[in-house]
Amino acid sequence: MQLVYILFIILAQFLGSVVNLYNSVWWYDLFAHFLAGVLTSVFALVVMDWFGVYKDKNKAFNVLFIISFSLMIASLWEFVEFGADTFLKMDVQHNLDTGVNDTMEDMLIAFFGSIIISVSYLIENKVSKSGFLKKVVENIK
Repeated sequence: MQLVYILFIILAQFLGSVVNLYNSVWWYDLFAHFLAGVLTSVFALVVMDWFGVYKDKNKAFNVLFIISFSLMIASLWEFVEFGADTFLKMDVQHNLDTGVNDTMEDMLIAFFGSIIISVSYLIENKVSKSGFLKKVVENIK
């Protein structure tokens, strides 16, 4: 899991900012935020396991937690970008070009990533006792 997050940092920060893929590949920002939505949703499963509710029978609450956790992280990231725009006089949210569109696209694509993990969680818990997400959560302990 640490390797996945290190790869995400390389993809999002180094390739996106340093190599400038955010400006040269139109879909790269969307890809990075989608991947962030997936990864934060998996991390939400780990948090649920830490609190002992991962195996809980209340699947509706668990799905709500996964989506809420992912959207919380996405919104905190947008706060960081807003702070960079405001205090460092940068334009990481592309306000000059798109207004609020970039922020909304980032939030929506992270939401879609969390939906995919939530549906996978529901299917996995209905079909089998062990699956990919359960293995990920167990290996992080």
